[in-house]
Amino acid sequence: MPKSTKPLPIRQSDDDKWEVQMGGGGWIRCETKTDAKVLSDAPLLEESWLENRSLSEALAARFDNTAEKMEHYNMRTDARRFRKWAKLAGGRWASESTEIIKGAFWFCIR
Repeated sequence: MPKSTKPLPIRQSDDDKWEVQMGGGGWIRCETKTDAKVLSDAPLLEESWLENRSLSEALAARFDNTAEKMEHYNMRTDARRFRKWAKLAGGRWASESTEIIKGAFWFCIR
């Protein structure tokens, strides 16, 4: 686990909802403690990827799951970044890029 980054703070509100404190100091209310934990751990996942860039389907699945939660809680910009990293971590970026290049080549020679 990376040492310089910490999970985002989590708290339970009076109405038993879970909240995660974002970088700007605001709180995002989550439906479950699991959702809050996924969002809280996002900076750790991000730092781990930026330091190691290891390829694995397990890591790609974690990025996908985090992106799904981010989208659910209207964190769309962060979700797009995590989806991109999921593709990279799962080794899917190269195959998609190859298909795009093939399509562009076919379009140019027609």
